[in-house]
Amino acid sequence: MGLLLLPAAASASTVVGISDQQAVTFANPLYAPLKLKIARYIAPYDVMSEPDQAARLAAWVMGAKAAHQEILIAFEHSYLDSRKTKAPSVAAYTKALKAFKKKYPTIKDIQPWNEANRCQRVLPDVGLVIPDGELHIVYNRRGVHRTTGMDYHEFRRMLIEIGCLGRVIDDGTSRYVIGEFEYPLPGPLHEGSGERFCLHPVFADAYSSRHSASRLQQLPSKERSTLRAVYPVGSNPNEAADYRDAF
Repeated sequence: MGLLLLPAAASASTVVGISDQQAVTFANPLYAPLKLKIARYIAPYDVMSEPDQAARLAAWVMGAKAAHQEILIAFEHSYLDSRKTKAPSVAAYTKALKAFKKKYPTIKDIQPWNEANRCQRVLPDVGLVIPDGELHIVYNRRGVHRTTGMDYHEFRRMLIEIGCLGRVIDDGTSRYVIGEFEYPLPGPLHEGSGERFCLHPVFADAYSSRHSASRLQQLPSKERSTLRAVYPVGSNPNEAADYRDAF
């Protein structure tokens, strides 16, 4: 469940809605007092070809209409294992959208792709430490340009600006590497093509969660070496430059 803040005309007040996947939400006696008018549902782009997902959507739409909600549908990746990591082709997406519009001709508000700039689905392939060339390979493999329109340099800059990606400045010890991140710096982080980048600890779970303890020893030694923790320079309160001074 989440709240939506939608832009309105200059003369109007802010419009607040809800993003929720449960049809029963609208029947909850606590919902009506919220006086929300807009609701969003996130569906796989191929929802109409998947009976279980189509049934979930139908139940949600029925509940939203009964609660007199304006409906916003946001599409995202397929939930099928064979498709979930692949962006659809233009032809496949167009076919899926036409099937949706045929079933729901009165739903006019559509978000073509949910959180297109979201990096969560890319991070599991990034590794805690990754050379720039390998990051570029991940960008291509995950179809980032197709789903977001960003070129590689824009994508890399986005990861740096949100604090996700830093650069390795010292190999540290066998247990950790030392990374530098942009947000406490007076200017942009250096991001040359020969750099080795690293994930900030805040974002590292998206990568490390796919490596259970039982699988860790099965990884190639090269990949195991990237699993060292990342120590952001300046995160030690005893150092002269503490990250917290940036806030």
